[in-house]
Amino acid sequence: MRPLFLFLLLCCASFSKAQVVFDPVIAGNSPGGSIIMTQINIYGTDKLGRAISLSDVRGTPFADSAWRVAWLFDFNDKLFGKFTVKINLYNNNLHYLNKMGEELVADKGQIKRVVFVPKDSTEPLQMYQCGFKGMDKDESSLFHYMQTFNIGGVQLIKRTTKYIDTYDSLVIYKLNRFRKKESYYLYQNGIATQLPRLSRSNILESIPAEASIEAWLDKQQNKLRTPQEVALFLDYYNSKRGNKIRLVFD
Repeated sequence: MRPLFLFLLLCCASFSKAQVVFDPVIAGNSPGGSIIMTQINIYGTDKLGRAISLSDVRGTPFADSAWRVAWLFDFNDKLFGKFTVKINLYNNNLHYLNKMGEELVADKGQIKRVVFVPKDSTEPLQMYQCGFKGMDKDESSLFHYMQTFNIGGVQLIKRTTKYIDTYDSLVIYKLNRFRKKESYYLYQNGIATQLPRLSRSNILESIPAEASIEAWLDKQQNKLRTPQEVALFLDYYNSKRGNKIRLVFD
């Protein structure tokens, strides 16, 4: 099939409620894999660690609870293959289905970028990426998958951390629920700058402002208040500087 070159201008989160899809075509080798985690130790208000089944925790640890077909890219941005996957934002594992339909967890350090296949021409691309250095002093989040809204020298990324909140219910037992924390960053030259919120002033504070940039924003009536607006601007910004990245989907 003739290579398809996609310029990734922007993508926004779009959660699906579709049924499980077993992708009939799996390219490349399997990204390793181990059995999935079914239990976890948590600490409640009693401060005592105890193992519980993930099925007993309300909510979902995944970015999207539905299985989705995605292109997977390695750390050289080379297409690794096409798999049916889910991204676990609690333990930052990439779950995938093998040819037998078995659920496995990909080995850490194999897959850098996950690009979900749009269901139709109207659905924007949804991407996740790991390997961002400098997010933490100890690089503890190096292999955490974070949502990316564009690719290139300067990126807008959203870091979502899922955690388990244990609280006392009105009855005699405790309830466990997945909750999340979200934060936005501009990432450039290995440096992550956390944004208090998306706004024109916050974005341009982290990017050298030029008259042409201000003029482009004014012409486009771009307020830089949404991930889509920021991604569109960064695509323009990266193109001007020749540091736009193009992915090849075979």
